[in-house]
Amino acid sequence: MGRRGGSPSRRSSARPGTAARFIAERLNDTEFGPDAVAERIAAADALTDPAAQVKLLRDTFAAATDLEQSLLLAKRLAGTGDAPDLFAHLGAPRHWRAVGPFPVSTEDGLTKSFPPESKLDFAAEYDGKAGKLKWARATADPADAKLDVAKYGIKPDDGAVCYATATIKLSAATKAEVRASAVDNVTVWVNRAKVLERASEYRSMFRPDRYRAAVDLPAGESVVLVKLTKTKAEEVRGKPGAPVRWDALVRFVSPATGRAVPFTQPEGK
Repeated sequence: MGRRGGSPSRRSSARPGTAARFIAERLNDTEFGPDAVAERIAAADALTDPAAQVKLLRDTFAAATDLEQSLLLAKRLAGTGDAPDLFAHLGAPRHWRAVGPFPVSTEDGLTKSFPPESKLDFAAEYDGKAGKLKWARATADPADAKLDVAKYGIKPDDGAVCYATATIKLSAATKAEVRASAVDNVTVWVNRAKVLERASEYRSMFRPDRYRAAVDLPAGESVVLVKLTKTKAEEVRGKPGAPVRWDALVRFVSPATGRAVPFTQPEGK
């Protein structure tokens, strides 16, 4: 405990079980919610009735807002034969279009721009690192909601930039928070406005929801554009034999609750 001056701990010294009840009652609390989710996951592990375990996992998944806990619960549910909608739960687009890699040098890799930043033309061809580039349809992984562009032939070579775009549709305007996770440099535009940028020549770990920014989403369609940049080959090779990945996770949540902003994705976009 200890997050709020330890007051529940003081009460629990006089009344055993107070701290546990305090956490259990705060499943939807923005501060203590992850603690309550952790307690419920442990409780599910202790159940011997499969049906009761699945019900508890489902209820807990519905309440979870922490990204890592949501991924864990979705995996646990999938292991029981359940089919949780991770994309809807996280507020992450499932359907994308991607293009790349474009060539950059170490010196200009973090600042050089390419045509998709000024205009999205899915019929266009671009000059790439090894010939002409065309947009390709791509789907994020249902197991973790990450878009791995390497699966679509966009390789993270020495000095490379790729773009991915998705269209989302809201029934009503809302204030949201865009959260992005990526190993390397990432820039996010929403409706042509740059809302988030992380640019550094040093590679970092993939940290859940590391980059965050406020964004106003209008009613109707919004276009999300993501730019991923790699500048140094020695920073992307990884361990020998490891699968090559170039992935990112972008999602939209309520800044007040951390819960997903509901949206649909128009077909064919």
